[in-house]
Amino acid sequence: MRLTAALATAVSVVAVATAKSSSSPAKYPTKSGIKSWVDPGTPDDRQTFVNSRGRKWDLVMSDEFNVANRSFRPGDDHIWTSLGKPDGVNGALEIYSHNMTSTKCEGDTCYFYIEVSDEPQTISVYNMYKYPPGYEDAHFYYRAGMVQSWNKFCFQGGMLEVRAQLPDVFNPDNQRISACDDDPGYGLNPNQGRGAPEIDVLEGGGLAISSSLQIAPGMPDDFRLFPADAKGADATNPYCVYTYDCLTPGANMMDVPTAYYKKERGHKSWYQGLRYGANNYCQQDATLKQDYDTVVAAVKAGITENTCTVDTCPASADVNGDMSVMGDSKTAHWGINSNGTCYPLMNSYMGAYLCDPDNTDSKCTSPRNSTTPKYNSMSEFNYQMDAISSNWPIHLGGLPQLDGLRGGVEGGTGSYVGTQG
Repeated sequence: MRLTAALATAVSVVAVATAKSSSSPAKYPTKSGIKSWVDPGTPDDRQTFVNSRGRKWDLVMSDEFNVANRSFRPGDDHIWTSLGKPDGVNGALEIYSHNMTSTKCEGDTCYFYIEVSDEPQTISVYNMYKYPPGYEDAHFYYRAGMVQSWNKFCFQGGMLEVRAQLPDVFNPDNQRISACDDDPGYGLNPNQGRGAPEIDVLEGGGLAISSSLQIAPGMPDDFRLFPADAKGADATNPYCVYTYDCLTPGANMMDVPTAYYKKERGHKSWYQGLRYGANNYCQQDATLKQDYDTVVAAVKAGITENTCTVDTCPASADVNGDMSVMGDSKTAHWGINSNGTCYPLMNSYMGAYLCDPDNTDSKCTSPRNSTTPKYNSMSEFNYQMDAISSNWPIHLGGLPQLDGLRGGVEGGTGSYVGTQG
């Protein structure tokens, strides 16, 4: 079986303007054959964007994919590079090949695509996390494609918008921010990738879609969710954090119950002022509708239960999220599901603790024990990674061929805005 997934007819990033005003832009000649980051075919109405906080951003990168048969092999394209390698993360089942991705045009409609085919293969791969490190067989069942802009374009915040048609499954693994800063400050290494190792604009899984920003170094333990007591109160339901029904106090939602977190910590936890907006393409459900005054009053008084309800928490279940008025609206508020439609829910997964294979830190998933020799297969590291993420239900809709869905993630220094479909 052979499948073709028609992806973005346009990818555009809008970020904060540079020091020069848009009325008198500085002009610099291209050098060394480097082409423009903004596609000349991007419409005029996409050249600027006003963010959710009222700031005007200028377009700094876009790709309309409006030329057929583009090659993304290494060195062929100034923005994107295709990969030729097995996917080694998250138990992936596919191998990436250069010839599985390109661009096509059907009449006046052009698009970037990735093909997927059934091709079972067994490949010998080197596993540095094995004791001792060495080769082992890995089984793959599909051939697919991936393109990336790693080490070409540094995304430091802004609006990322994608228009895409997803006939099957799309999982944008390993989007990375390149190492752009040669003077990062005390304790950090110059030109070493960090910050946002992965930004998922849209990641499908089961019956939900998620968007996430994954950054490091992450929050210390006393700013994170209390862990479920898998040997005590939640011994029969150790994964209760993903269904928000833990019996352990404070293990379901951040800063819930209010009094418990205040007593144990005396300060707010996790990130403050995140914004969440509704996906109003979903069918309305009267049981999900919220009243702004009711929710604000409950949050102000303090939440006494160990989990959230429609009347006690914002629809996102993030009690520290922004609930201010949305734009010029007089009634709509961030975080409030006033229409009873699909709404992003704060993800219970909040990041992993990452370590090198030789690390002995107890927080590592598999710390090296005292009887296992050190193999020095890579440089030593151990740090907390934060995942700022939200999920919302998949909705179905009849779409004209190649019309697609448009979604985006807006973020910047000190702020992150959940995806709006």
